[in-house]
Amino acid sequence: MAKWGNADFEQLKALKRSLEKFEEVDADALCVEISKKLAAMLLALVIPKTPKKTGLLHRSWRAGTSGGNEINVVKRGGEYRCAIYNPTEYASYVEFGHRIMIDGENRGFVPGKYMLTISEEKLKNESPAIIQKMLEDKLREVMNGKD
Repeated sequence: MAKWGNADFEQLKALKRSLEKFEEVDADALCVEISKKLAAMLLALVIPKTPKKTGLLHRSWRAGTSGGNEINVVKRGGEYRCAIYNPTEYASYVEFGHRIMIDGENRGFVPGKYMLTISEEKLKNESPAIIQKMLEDKLREVMNGKD
């Protein structure tokens, strides 16, 4: 008859307890935290790309803020949303370009800078890795007993 030996299941029990703790993690809070980080990163990308002719356009970027510097994230259905915007009236003209009109006559076109469009595309490419790292950090935090 074969001898199977001894087994210590304490590590498996500890893993089970850690996984149970991970199930208790507030998924909504984690998603809001990730959304705020992505919104802040988008602002960090778009602001330096914005022309500084007078500085107003450059200083006017907002991220769904509710008063102070807090980034406001709203959950609608299964989506977490945060508006990134520039309330300056001419922001869209700088972003997408505009015609030059003199005395009602079209005198040319000023091409857009696409500062938000380019920044969004860059963040879209980087966001899967950012989200994965934040999820791994949270899992590591739960597994190591830090809560």
